[in-house]
Amino acid sequence: MKVFNFVAMVACAVAVSAVALKADGTLKLTATSTMVNPCNGETVTGPVDVLLGVHANSSGHVKVHRSFHGTLEGNQGNSYQVSSIANAQFDNTFPFFYVVEGKNNVIGMGDAPDFEVTLRIRVDVDANQQPTGYAAMVTSATCK
Repeated sequence: MKVFNFVAMVACAVAVSAVALKADGTLKLTATSTMVNPCNGETVTGPVDVLLGVHANSSGHVKVHRSFHGTLEGNQGNSYQVSSIANAQFDNTFPFFYVVEGKNNVIGMGDAPDFEVTLRIRVDVDANQQPTGYAAMVTSATCK
């Protein structure tokens, strides 16, 4: 099992292409995700459907959620299915963003090797605690 640490390296690029903000604390968008497969060095990229959720109650308790799924194509000709989830709870609201830990589960189609990416995800919010976007930083990637 190989483990690659990418501390302070953003290997999971996010580019927003379509956004649907709702007043209920959720944001749906399509983004482009790019990762490096630690098993074979292949760069994989593709569109993902993202759901962000930030829900604060009257006492200031906050639940933050980020999930996505999609199909990625590699520069060595391989295809991958990716799904990702991150959840966290906070005792206080914060004015600009929340940081949550998450994992991308990446399954290779055919002979492509599976891998998992651990992330630190910043979910941005406006003054009303509505999610406005996110950024992700890879902390490690592991072959499965």
